[in-house]
Amino acid sequence: MNRLKDLREDKDLKQKDVAEILNIARSTYSEYEIETKEISIPNIIKLSYFYNTSADYIFYRTDISSPYPRKNYEHTYQNNLKSLRLKNIKTQKATALDLNIPLKSYIKYENSKTRLNIQLIKSFADYYKTSIDYIIGLTDEITPNKKSSIKWDKVSKEYIVEN
Repeated sequence: MNRLKDLREDKDLKQKDVAEILNIARSTYSEYEIETKEISIPNIIKLSYFYNTSADYIFYRTDISSPYPRKNYEHTYQNNLKSLRLKNIKTQKATALDLNIPLKSYIKYENSKTRLNIQLIKSFADYYKTSIDYIIGLTDEITPNKKSSIKWDKVSKEYIVEN
């Protein structure tokens, strides 16, 4: 699930306009919106900057639209995965087992031999309780924004947004 269509429409843009910014075909961008094609990390980063929001917001991981603090942050997801793993005192084997992925694959992710897709990035973000933005190098802010939860209040008989 993503907010790409809403973000695009909020700026009164057509799919072809955003596709030109990303230097991709309009049909490819359309597939991003309807989620039949995986968005590459560089394009997630471009979209995050273009819409001035976080990748977490684009993928409904937070309801806070403002981006995380951005610095001259040049870490790659490989460096960030390794530093998160070490910070959590985990071995590559334990991490691979916890995430139910082959150890060889995990080692390749950390050693830049294999690219991550957005589903794996989300899994790593959940596992390490961090943001997509931190993992892909958009911020050095490890703590993610909280997602609001909506609950039904039986007394007032209305929905209440809790942060």
